[in-house]
This record gives sequence, C-alpha cells and structure tokens, in this order.
Amino acid sequence: MKTEPLIQPPITKNWQRMNNPFIPIEKKYYTILIAIIILQLVIAGIQCFYSLGKETIFASTAHFIYLLILNLPVIFYRPSFGWFHPLVFGSLLSLVSSLPTFIPNILAFFFANPSFFRYTLEYHEALPGWNPETLTTLTAYAWLLNCLALIAYYIGFFVCPKVKISQINFKPFRNHRSKLLLVVIFSFILFSIFLHLQGGLTQHLYNNWTGGRSKGLSGELYWDFAIKFASIACMVWLGIDRRSTRQPLFWGSVTLSLLMIFLFGGSRSAIIYPAFVGIMIWMLREGRFFAMRLFALLMIGFIALGTLGLFRAGVQIGNIEWNKLIDFSAGIEKVIGSDDQQGELNEGRGSSSTIAILARVPENVDFLYGESYLNVIALPIPRKLWKGKPVVIQRKVGETFFGVEYGKPPGAMAEAYWNFGIPGVALVFFIFGWFHKWLTRWFRKYSTEPIIIVFYSIILFYSKPSSPGIVLLLYFLVPLIFMLTIFGVLSWKRKKYSY
Repeated sequence: MKTEPLIQPPITKNWQRMNNPFIPIEKKYYTILIAIIILQLVIAGIQCFYSLGKETIFASTAHFIYLLILNLPVIFYRPSFGWFHPLVFGSLLSLVSSLPTFIPNILAFFFANPSFFRYTLEYHEALPGWNPETLTTLTAYAWLLNCLALIAYYIGFFVCPKVKISQINFKPFRNHRSKLLLVVIFSFILFSIFLHLQGGLTQHLYNNWTGGRSKGLSGELYWDFAIKFASIACMVWLGIDRRSTRQPLFWGSVTLSLLMIFLFGGSRSAIIYPAFVGIMIWMLREGRFFAMRLFALLMIGFIALGTLGLFRAGVQIGNIEWNKLIDFSAGIEKVIGSDDQQGELNEGRGSSSTIAILARVPENVDFLYGESYLNVIALPIPRKLWKGKPVVIQRKVGETFFGVEYGKPPGAMAEAYWNFGIPGVALVFFIFGWFHKWLTRWFRKYSTEPIIIVFYSIILFYSKPSSPGIVLLLYFLVPLIFMLTIFGVLSWKRKKYSY
C-alpha cells in the first residue's frame, strides 16, 4: 500500500491557489468583510454626525478617515492578494483587534440612543486635570498621525524599488520528530533548572510576578529566550509534518511549551499569539482557509485571556489561586466586564500611551533620537554586565508618563513619534512598507518549501515597526535559524537542495 510521505509541499487544489500562495479570499467571505467594513464606516460616520463641538467632530472625522485608509487593500482587493498577503493581513488583524469595541457599537446601532456614539475622551490616567476638549483634540491628532503612517507604509510598499532576493539552500529534515522532541525536552530541562534556582515554582511566582513582571524578570529574559525553543520546535513540526495534528505527542509538546512560557513570564499574549501563528502555518501549508476553526481558536483565546488574567492578578497581589485557571465564567466576565465594572477588552483610550506621548513630547519630555531602536542592538548584552543598560520602551513609557514601574506599550506610531517626531513616523512606516514588499516577493519565490511557510508565518505575524516588535521577532527567528542550521536543514553553501 502506498503511504503518504510525512513531509510534503502545501496542497494546491486548483490553479488559483497554485499561483497565489497567500490563499485567495473566496467571494462569500469577501462579501462578509465588505459588509463589516461598511458597518464600521457607517458607525464612524454616525459619530461624526452626532458629535458635539469642533473637537469631537475633528476626532471622529479623523477616525473615519483612518478606517477608510486602513481598509483600502480589502476594498480594492486584487487577485494577487489573499488572506495572508501583508497588505490584507494588516487590515484584517486590526479588524479582529477592534471587535471588542465594534460589537457593542453594532448592538448600539440598532438599540441605543444616537448620543451613545458621541466621540469624546473625558479622562486620561496619565494626564489628570486635562479637560475633555484638549484630550479629544489629542485623540484626533493621534488618528491623523496613524493616517500618515498608513500612507507612508503604502508608498513604501508600492513605490520602492525591488530588492534582490537571495538564494536559500534546503536539505531534507530527516528524523524530524525525534529531533524536535529533543528540543522540547531541552527547553523543559532549562525551565526546570530556572525554577530550581528560584526556589521552586511558587517562589518564582512570588519573586518575579509581584510588583511588576518586567522589573522582577529584569536580567532573566535569556531564560525566556531558551524556553521559547520548545514552541518554535512545535511550529516547525506543524509546518513540515502533515500528520502532526493527529499525533498525541505533538499536542503534548504544544501544551508543555505554552505552559512553560506562561509560567515563566505571565504574558497571556505569549501563549495566545503562537497559537494563531500555528493556525496560520496550518492553513498556508494546506492552501485553504478554515473559517470555523479559526473562529473556535478565537473563542478559546478569548476565554484564556480572562482566566489567565484572573490567575495573574491574584499572583501580583501575593495570592496564588490555581483554581482560577479553570474558572471560565469569571474569566469571561473579566474580559467583557459586568454591570458595575468595565472589562479588559472594553478599556478605552483613558489609558492610551499614545495620548500621553503626544501630550508631553517634545514640550515636557525630549525626543529619544533613536534610543529605543538602538536598544535592540544592545539586547545581547546581559544587564548584569552593563548596569546602565537602557530599559525597554514599554517600561520607559510606564516610568516617564504614568509613574509606574511596569510596562506600558506605546505602539509603533507613538514610539516613532517619541524618537523623531512627525518625520520619524513617516520614515519608520515607509521602511516597513518597503520590507513588506520584499517579504511578499520572497514568499512567492519559496512558498512551496514547508520550512519557508514557518518563517513567513512568524515574520508576518510578529514583525512590527517598533523596537518591541523587532525584539519579539528576533526571539523567534534566531532560535529557528539556529535550530535548522544545527539539524542541517538550512545549508549556507551555493548548491540548492529541495524536498
């Protein structure tokens, strides 16, 4: 009997998928996307119409323009695009992240009073005493700068010259299952050593999670780098082995790798994001878009966000309650809120780092002049060897604008503005657009190589024009390249091998 080989190129069921590795958007899904975009624009238009005062009209109009520019790649969809084309993927990712506020707006559109849509910002925790008119004007300014960033990104993508794509050599990944399992075991051993040095799991949680995780784990992030090898090995396993999803050993490795990541740093996104990268790898490998399975993953991620958040909140005040990890109803309430308390996903612009940066830079706080980006270069130097090593941008924002010792992510646009002002916003996103142009051509050339699907999924999901985005991307790419080189899959010789 003829058996199915373990390692195969992606399945291509018709000529369109063979010529478009980004997985074309089917007509029924495209119709749904356009309907959602129209609803977004209609609600934004209602906000403009019912806004009171020139500040709120200015802010709501800027928001409307931003949504229109953001969705241009979907509105003017081309046959060469697809679900995972960089231009379209960025718009869809923003759409998914806006669902927590978009869904209540949809309900309000049919059932609430039109005054619900009035666009205003009453309070900001980093700017106490500032009146709502000034805060709303800052919000409008932020939307306009985001529009500038998008325009610069599109110019970089469509106008910049093509960059030559270098040759990559591949060899077959033999005995991949045993080798990748060995990587998972290696990461687990390192994690066990780390816990032993901390005095056990409970002591680690008390030592490093209470009082701010970024402060508690300062100088220990190289352990995190080593622990991430396990999740990267699972991504490779999924990308090259079409039978992986039917193997209990694979799912056990996935569970262990995600559990180690969360228990080390307490980051919920650090376990939810790799799951989304995994489903991207799976769909690109199969050459198909699975809507229901993606929706199921979104629901699982939604529940995990709440339950893990409850557990982490207890640890941060010195109360470890392991039963919170299975308290799903309380976790959902934490995410969406209740009658007397706002949920995490509904927290508004009152805690936005972008507003705080635009309000105080450069009048009260000087520009960074590239310091946050140069900090990426200093990443390999241990803090124990360089006591004065600059802190990461998230912690710098928290200390400078909010007066706290934990991190407050600024976003790519706000970080670019804090470094170089308005010209910095345009330059950073122009370069990012140029990079995505190269990435698009690169994936078209190597899309039949299963290993490249893993590379592309990681780069597409994690790459952002910000120093945290660059660092996070390196945290995945460096171990991936190292692992594949050690196992002889990537060859740096001129001769090209293929599967």
